[in-house]
Amino acid sequence: MLIQIEEGTHGANWIVKLDNYPVKCRSLIEAKEFADRMASRLNAPHTFPAKAQGKSARQASAQAR
Repeated sequence: MLIQIEEGTHGANWIVKLDNYPVKCRSLIEAKEFADRMASRLNAPHTFPAKAQGKSARQASAQAR
């Protein structure tokens, strides 16, 4: 996902674009913090649900015990 920070019209606000989805922020600092938070969440390790790994939910629950 592409994350960009752009100045809003007339410098009144800042826009963080997540691909083509705009999110308005009140300041550049807020925009940078939001963009950093989104990037860290996107880059965080993710696991697939047990069903996607070929196990039923019951098998995954039993294995976790």
